[in-house]
Amino acid sequence: MPGTLYVGMDLGKSFHQVTVVDEKKEEVGRPFKIKRGSGGIEKMLKQMKLYGANPEDLVVTLHTTRDPVVPLSHEYLFAQVVADAGNSGWLRQYEVDRFGHCAFTGEEVIGAFLELVAWAESLEEKAAKKIIE
Repeated sequence: MPGTLYVGMDLGKSFHQVTVVDEKKEEVGRPFKIKRGSGGIEKMLKQMKLYGANPEDLVVTLHTTRDPVVPLSHEYLFAQVVADAGNSGWLRQYEVDRFGHCAFTGEEVIGAFLELVAWAESLEEKAAKKIIE
């Protein structure tokens, strides 16, 4: 089982370049391109499984509601792909009512990260209680 994987995306008009690195900041595989839309997301998820990613990993997304580069509808497409795979319980999506691409404040980014940490810790606590019982 791999350690933590981090996915970075360079967003383009017709495709996105995806790079994956591990917790040692080393590239995992080669960067690859995906098309915009749900087909691209599906390709990315398949590629991540090849890298040993667990489909039950926790995911938190943050998106502006009026993003001129990546429409908010992509969040809904991503949620549908996750739901179709039976993994909705592992996804939290947050919207920030603002114009701009990735136009988040530092507080919003930190807040989303802290939400992810709290969520993961709550699941670990539940798992520990089950082991003790």
